[in-house]
Amino acid sequence: MSTEQTNQPTLMDVQAQPAEQPKAETTTAVVKKQEYSPELVRTAIGKLPAELQGIKNLFAQPWESFKAAFKDPKEADRIMQREITYAAQAMLTNNFLISCAQKYPMEFVNALKNVALSGLSLSPTLKQGYLVPFKGKVQFMPSYMGMTDLLANTGHVKKIEAFNVFEDDVFEMQHGTEEKLIHKPNPWGERTKEKYLGGYWVAELTDGTKLFDNMTAAEVDAIMRRSPSTGKKDKDGKPVPTPWDTDFLEMARKTVLRRGFKSLPKGSISEERMKVVEAAFDYDEKAEQNWIAEQKAAPKQDSFDEEVEFEEI
Repeated sequence: MSTEQTNQPTLMDVQAQPAEQPKAETTTAVVKKQEYSPELVRTAIGKLPAELQGIKNLFAQPWESFKAAFKDPKEADRIMQREITYAAQAMLTNNFLISCAQKYPMEFVNALKNVALSGLSLSPTLKQGYLVPFKGKVQFMPSYMGMTDLLANTGHVKKIEAFNVFEDDVFEMQHGTEEKLIHKPNPWGERTKEKYLGGYWVAELTDGTKLFDNMTAAEVDAIMRRSPSTGKKDKDGKPVPTPWDTDFLEMARKTVLRRGFKSLPKGSISEERMKVVEAAFDYDEKAEQNWIAEQKAAPKQDSFDEEVEFEEI
């Protein structure tokens, strides 16, 4: 009977066991990972110019999002430091972004988090995405290049492009049992807004399948008229030029590509990344519909009358 009692685990045995197992070492390793100090980020924030010192604490808050997105904390530190530098450059170029971040700080923090979640960059060279002001709040906007890069990284899409079609071009499109798309641009034709007929997107999947569709000039024009940047006026009552005024053809091409993006398989894009892309569509579509509703409402003074909306090309 004494032998049976000896074989039974005692409270001391149970309490002592964890200390003898590798689990304790694993716990210690996790703690060390959580305690990683982003030195590069701290240095970048410390070097922010005087214009951004008042909001420098905001640049540090997306750290957990970068750490989660890139797993290796050293890599997250390096990438976040780089994106802070790009964000600072963008804000110094457009001071209105600074005032937006000051008034709506968490929107600015979320914009930087979306940079991490999307895996895209604010690099002015790569042109994958931009910080844009919308209704006085900073948002991250994936660009034409950013959306194509996202699709290319899914493993489903080999290539996607969008093209403009003009009056002097040869264009044929056929759907049904035999799919066909022919576009022969006139190299000497006039490529202007006045000669613009519409555009089309074409994508090649990794299995060789080709998908395509088009948008008419009227469809593109309808989206242009819904753009929240359209119809803005400065403090003197003069119309504020928008990218649709200065770069209509490139904006039209981006609009057509966005239509294609929504039609292609995106199964391997994470939920977090898709939320960033959907936020961009919110800016381009749902926000535009809200803007239309606001125009129908009784006019009221907007504290951001001087705002200039920036849409990337």
